Amino acid sequence: MAAELQPAKEAARVCSWEAVQRLCAREATLAEHRRQADAARHAAALALERARRIVRLRRAAAAAAQRVSEQREQVEARARCVEEAAAVCASGDETAAADDAGEPVAEAARVAGLVRHLRQERIILEDMRAMLARQRGRAAQAAGEAFPVELGVDGGWTVCGMRLARPDSAQGWQVAETAAGLGAVARCVEWVARCIVGVPLRFPLIPHGSRSTVVGPGGVELPLFMLRPADRPRLRAAVRLVEANVEQLLWAFGIAAADRHELLPNLTQLLMAIESASFAS
Repeated sequence: MAAELQPAKEAARVCSWEAVQRLCAREATLAEHRRQADAARHAAALALERARRIVRLRRAAAAAAQRVSEQREQVEARARCVEEAAAVCASGDETAAADDAGEPVAEAARVAGLVRHLRQERIILEDMRAMLARQRGRAAQAAGEAFPVELGVDGGWTVCGMRLARPDSAQGWQVAETAAGLGAVARCVEWVARCIVGVPLRFPLIPHGSRSTVVGPGGVELPLFMLRPADRPRLRAAVRLVEANVEQLLWAFGIAAADRHELLPNLTQLLMAIESASFAS
């Protein structure tokens, strides 16, 4: 009887051991899921805090841009006054040269007063230009904080913590991350060109987050995102146009890009050039 029950006992022991193993595996899976959920919640909290910080910095940058615009208008008004005063002085010099009997004392006093006024206006104009350069530097610093471009320990560049994969190699989640990163770059470049440098871009940018576009030759909008693999050529062309825009802004400061295809390093160089110009003033 004991010999007959021995196989049954052995089978029950094996079944119990398998049940214990399945239970341990299930507990390990649940623990891994809890760890992933905690990591996701932590990442979401960090992303929310970063988003709030970016909103605050963008508001500060918008206020700085408004101040830069007002300073630019004042500088232009001062420049017009200086040009008008210079024209008046030039006409007074011509009148004096044509008068062979000598210049009246009142006319000489008027011209001398205009010359003094012109010198004062020039000094004020230089001060306003220096103030405008400092405002541009602060606005560029705010743009760099709102759209941080960083070099990772592995040698890869990121914008707002997102990597820009090459259009030919982007796969899976890299497609969405690259679209969001290019949207941040488009917003930064468009804002710098419009509010800080004050020059129209050769290829206008239309920033809409991860669905941003760039207007190419002929008014054709090219997407800075990829919805399907067939969009890779258009995305590649759009990225090249953005690179050309950054190169255009670098040329505005007399800087030649070492490699026009290095988008994020060139953008960092542009913001540093604007800040350096403010220090030089």
